[in-house]
Amino acid sequence: MAWAGIQFNYKTLPVIIKGNLTARRYVDNMFRPHVILLLCDHPCATTLQQDNIRPHAARVTIEFLQAENVNTLPWPAFLLDLNPVQYVWVYLKRYLPSRDPKPQNRQQLIQAMQEESERLPQYNT
Repeated sequence: MAWAGIQFNYKTLPVIIKGNLTARRYVDNMFRPHVILLLCDHPCATTLQQDNIRPHAARVTIEFLQAENVNTLPWPAFLLDLNPVQYVWVYLKRYLPSRDPKPQNRQQLIQAMQEESERLPQYNT
């Protein structure tokens, strides 16, 4: 399972979670170490957009977001066409298979994902 965050003038590297994504893992492995720091470091990011899959919409996650005063954009579940971070995944799916040499194990795949993510264009104003 991989997670990445984008905003108009900033992007994160993909973050890997081992195992299935549960609401508790989402809060503990994504929000606490990554999302909250991202929001603190980039105060212009005032609203969080998620796709409302189960771990995103679970009570544990919602309570955590409320406790941290994180505003979220109401969003239908799995509305991928209008979710801008999906373009990150499309890019990675397109370019990872064309790497030479191809990743041979999990660690090489993670490294390749991070390297390809760094190549994504970033638009700044």
